[in-house]
Amino acid sequence: MAALDAKSNTPAVRAAQASILTIPHTGMAVTIDIGDRKNVHPKDKQDVGDRLCRIALANAYGQAIEFSGPVVESVRPEKGVLRLTFTHAAGGLVAKGSSDGALNTFEVAGSDGNYVPAMAKIEGDSVVVSSPDVSSPTMVRYAWANYPEGCNLYNAPGLPATPFEAHPQQVRISLCLFRLYPGPFSIGKRHGTET
Repeated sequence: MAALDAKSNTPAVRAAQASILTIPHTGMAVTIDIGDRKNVHPKDKQDVGDRLCRIALANAYGQAIEFSGPVVESVRPEKGVLRLTFTHAAGGLVAKGSSDGALNTFEVAGSDGNYVPAMAKIEGDSVVVSSPDVSSPTMVRYAWANYPEGCNLYNAPGLPATPFEAHPQQVRISLCLFRLYPGPFSIGKRHGTET
């Protein structure tokens, strides 16, 4: 679902849509970056079509192309920060449109569950997130709003990251829970094979 500033377009709705990915032969094109604040039908049809085509070419026709933006794979607490790794990040992570490499729309929370805006930056093949207001962050989320203006985490092929809410034990992709250990719904695995 494209971003839209409406009650009908919440992170929970997008998460419910993502839950369909547990069904074989399904795909999801993230369009969080090309929405219109007041119109659910984005004018940018070419990027939507390109992203859907990539899914079909990679998954149905076996072409070796990237078909997804970064998807959070793990969250690891370190001293005062959370370090995140992603699948679909071959070629590197990108802070699109940022002259200083800063990532937008990240938030962290401590054990109290109160989210605050966070600083996020790419370090190698991971993202490090922190806030001076949370000394020991335990949870992180990205683009977790109806209309998350300015979300700018992409992979090298130019595909946007999937919005998420996560902590070290589980990831909620934009109600849809994925276990962070091998199993039928593991992130980075699909139908028992690596993606």
